[in-house]
Amino acid sequence: MKIFKLAGILFVCLSLLFVTDVSGAPKRKDVKQDPPDLLVKIGDKVITKREFDARIAGLPAESQKRLKTEQQKKAYLDLLVQSELLALEAQSLRIDKETAIALRMDDLKTNLLAQEYMQRQLAKLPKITDRDIEKYYSDHKAELVTPPMVRAQHILIRVDSKAKEDEVKAAYNKTNGIRDEAVKGADFGKLAEKYSEDEANKVNGGNIGFFTRDRVIPEISQQAFNMKVGEISQPVKTTLGYHIIKVNEKTDAKQLTLVEASPRIRTFLENTRQQELLKKEIDRLKGKYRLVAYPEKLK
Repeated sequence: MKIFKLAGILFVCLSLLFVTDVSGAPKRKDVKQDPPDLLVKIGDKVITKREFDARIAGLPAESQKRLKTEQQKKAYLDLLVQSELLALEAQSLRIDKETAIALRMDDLKTNLLAQEYMQRQLAKLPKITDRDIEKYYSDHKAELVTPPMVRAQHILIRVDSKAKEDEVKAAYNKTNGIRDEAVKGADFGKLAEKYSEDEANKVNGGNIGFFTRDRVIPEISQQAFNMKVGEISQPVKTTLGYHIIKVNEKTDAKQLTLVEASPRIRTFLENTRQQELLKKEIDRLKGKYRLVAYPEKLK
């Protein structure tokens, strides 16, 4: 079972490796003797221990962690062999010469090289310092706040957009009847479990958790933020149908401290620097390689 799990984890990584190997790897016809660190030989194609270790070193860190034991390495080698055999058979059928396949192989190679180049360029960027973070916090303090939030439950009675007038009225009356039960003291969560047609959260009593104004349907957001804690709304119509909302908690906007805001600021500054570097590199390379493009021909 462990071997099959390993196969699933490494499949994507291997797919990139084999495109390059099959399309351009030398067949070593000039090699008279097998290399001393030979692991596998398939016709003229060989996989040496040095190449095998290099492949592992080129995998993502998470995949490398799963290739520590002898058993894991043997499973990986087996996957290499399987892919080589299948790729060789594809070559024998000239599949690699088909235009669509050849272009996909070229795209994989291009993307791999582009990613590797940018990773090396990004590694040269200066690290974000505490002073950088403190300056950004000072300059943008007013923006670094936790917005107001509401924690609520809801019950939904669905109404099709093409429903007839009498069907819409029946749904409204049913919703209103459920609201009457809630207002009289019935447990809102149990009512949601019994009546709500929102399958995603009826099982947890209709709880939709904390949300900001922009994270839920506008009609629900507007209603909920204008309600008091503990209040139960009148039926609210949305494109889904009729809702009853119960507000359980409200929080005001809160200024983030420097400590609270630091992770967000660091990520923002890192992303900004990376995007600036990418733009600078693309602009430079457009000139270096004399880019000429005719996007209007895509019409």
